Amino acid sequence: MKRWEGGRVGAERLRRIVAAGGTAALVLLGPGIAGATDGASAAPVPQCSDGLDNDEDGWTDHYEDPDCTGADDDDEGPPAEGAALLGGGATLLDGAATSLRVLAPVDGSQTYYQRVVGGASAAALASAEPGLPSTLAIEEAAVTARYLRLSERAWQVRIEDFRRNHERVDAIYDMVLVLPLPVAADGRDGFTTRERGVRIEEGPAGRSVPLVYGGEKVVLKRNVGLEKSLLPRLVGNGAGSLPSLDGTGYRWTAWDTVVTRDAGFGDVVQVRAELGYETASDAPAPDPDDPRFAAYLITWIPALPAHVPPYAVRIDVAAVH
Repeated sequence: MKRWEGGRVGAERLRRIVAAGGTAALVLLGPGIAGATDGASAAPVPQCSDGLDNDEDGWTDHYEDPDCTGADDDDEGPPAEGAALLGGGATLLDGAATSLRVLAPVDGSQTYYQRVVGGASAAALASAEPGLPSTLAIEEAAVTARYLRLSERAWQVRIEDFRRNHERVDAIYDMVLVLPLPVAADGRDGFTTRERGVRIEEGPAGRSVPLVYGGEKVVLKRNVGLEKSLLPRLVGNGAGSLPSLDGTGYRWTAWDTVVTRDAGFGDVVQVRAELGYETASDAPAPDPDDPRFAAYLITWIPALPAHVPPYAVRIDVAAVH
């Protein structure tokens, strides 16, 4: 398990860790993932950098409007249906990845990043000036994140029997688990963890063992840098965004590890995750009927251009008292 210097991945550090490689232009024509670029601009200032909400969707310009692929994109409107070209390699991006009605596949089918890079490689498509993405390609998990109240102050988050296709694109990945956890009235953390991170295990409950990937045990550790840099960019109202948790008594937290793909791991990842924490006795439980409450497992290749949405799996939340 290879981690970046101390395991903390922030905006500036990401700019220093990208593997050498040429830049690649990206045109994504999948609904809700990114905007379409036709390569021509009749206006002196492209729509995605003119300071106007041209398509009247409530979002303005690149970095805010998820339909903009870059500041030079002259179409702020929603993309058309279709396929995509990434660099010089043809790739299909079917657009279903941003629909929460689509279950993450566990059938050996082509993975999201295989569709993104096509016949190229992640290293060949690495950006010379990487940045932070502002939208996600989201699919739905078939499992739930259960919030179990163990005592007056003690809680445990458990995700059982999580399964998804193992990535097949050789690359370095940042695996980020985004969890809603209590926030205090002053904006500080409203919780303290009882362990050093999120434990990742494989095998059935009661007989599970630590997951070993790339020769090392996997533990997702708190990454406050990502909470301050990446997560605020992902919060929004679009289909590829994290919902705002304002007013719920919870905040988004990020727990991650950086790994190099282990080609010998197998076709399917099947794991369980667990995090124990303590909070105030009167802290509210997460509301399973509120669609804003969910966990997200983001699989991100930081070396790719920022306008390539990282792949994410959304996990419904259930509270058990």
